[in-house]
Amino acid sequence: MSWKRYKKIFSSLKTPFDDETKFILGLDIGNQTSVISYWNVNRKEPEWIDISGGYGKPSIPTVMQYVPEHKEWVYGEYAVLNQGFFEDITITYPVQRLGYGEWIDIDGKPMNLPLLLSRYLKELVEMCRNINPNGEIAGMVVATPTYFSDEAKEEFYRAFSLAGLEQQLICFLPHRECILHSLYHQEMLQEEEKILYIDYGMESLRSGIFHTYTQKEEMKGEVLSSLFDFSLGLQNFEEKLRRFFIELYCEETQEQPDQLTRETIQQIEILLYHNKAMLLQQYFQGKSMKLYFNFVHPAFQKTIEKGQLEKIIKPFQEQIEEFLKKALNKTMTEPLLPHQITKVVLSGGGFEMDWALQTIKDKFPHIPMIYDSFSEGQISHGACWAAASYLGLAAPLDIQLEDQHRLTVDLGIKIETKKGDQFIPFVEKKSFWWHDYETISFITQHEEEEELTLHWYQRNGKGEESYLGEVVLDNLPTRPRGATRIDISYWMDNPYKLSGIIKDRGFGEFFPATDYEKKFEVIL
Repeated sequence: MSWKRYKKIFSSLKTPFDDETKFILGLDIGNQTSVISYWNVNRKEPEWIDISGGYGKPSIPTVMQYVPEHKEWVYGEYAVLNQGFFEDITITYPVQRLGYGEWIDIDGKPMNLPLLLSRYLKELVEMCRNINPNGEIAGMVVATPTYFSDEAKEEFYRAFSLAGLEQQLICFLPHRECILHSLYHQEMLQEEEKILYIDYGMESLRSGIFHTYTQKEEMKGEVLSSLFDFSLGLQNFEEKLRRFFIELYCEETQEQPDQLTRETIQQIEILLYHNKAMLLQQYFQGKSMKLYFNFVHPAFQKTIEKGQLEKIIKPFQEQIEEFLKKALNKTMTEPLLPHQITKVVLSGGGFEMDWALQTIKDKFPHIPMIYDSFSEGQISHGACWAAASYLGLAAPLDIQLEDQHRLTVDLGIKIETKKGDQFIPFVEKKSFWWHDYETISFITQHEEEEELTLHWYQRNGKGEESYLGEVVLDNLPTRPRGATRIDISYWMDNPYKLSGIIKDRGFGEFFPATDYEKKFEVIL
């Protein structure tokens, strides 16, 4: 539904800003946790809905669990802590699983992921009634990953529809635009900015550099850099901690890790869940911490020293530092230096770990840095600002960011086969140009006296091919047909230029490899 319809509804209210029964929401449904913000009509700004009553964090684990014994569903923290007590079916990381048509067996009945996720969404939105039992949802903006596939978006929309929230859904909004809404409405932007945005989430560490120009109610700009690294996702970090906890347990009990029961593993995971934040805080302060394994008989305790955690954390720190260098170097134009960044904005649960936050501060010591102690909630706030803006309760903002980091064509060569010319793709459409590509090997079929030429093409979504140019392998060692193997290493300097090196690898013992090397460039 168009947000203009919602704006019309609000404009018809006699006192729209004072009507506390009309909830405007910003939702961030994450892989590990979800956050919901509502528009505070008195303060005229978003606030998080904290179901912990101030005793925990406003985020809610994105976890659903079915308990066959009682034939009931539980959600959020209850689902996390309930593991291991029953023959439960627990669904985790639902967002990254969207778009694949997944079905899950629930007590003998197959259910698709959108239907399961709809139960969680309904429960999540119902929490607004803790603020006002008479309240109703007037409209919501839901944050999505910046590069959310069409298939994933369709399943996500179906989940909201099945939850009965289709009419309240204003739109999906990419994470980065949620952040820009938040900066704009809090008057944190200059007319021209180069903003480095880093999101440390469960699935990956992501960054974007936005060169923006803001005037009145309009923001235009270009995405200079856009990277992500799945190996640095929080789920990988937490898996390292999980294995560490299992090692501690097995060290004491003399059991083998692969022989632990499911119930024991779940109890260890609950112990990690309760102690992770304090453990990492003690690490950052250089202190040790005692862990109590009281779910086993006899119970025991273990003292965790800083050096033990250092072995886990240090490699992640080093990889994050390399990731930041790459973010500054892999741009659309030319490499950037840290001092050319005007603002650093942080979001995601990873930056609630002091060591991760300090790693970024050390890299950009003199650059204004925007973050919150509850960094998981940054995106939800931005989504709520956007919802209020769409409905006329906050200043309007039109965001236009040019993003050319994903290719719209296939790039490759054409070779002759018995069935005719064949297109061999090297870079596929929808790939990110900065990806690292594997070396491709070919056994050539050119005649002994024939000069080998590689003809490069691009192919669009309709299968139409356009000629880009040729690479002539002059002076390649002469050998019989089918007795030359070449390795093609390649990369993209930017979305418009493919570069590479072709090396001779010979062919077996009779035709050894030589030092032949040919560099090439192909302009799109």
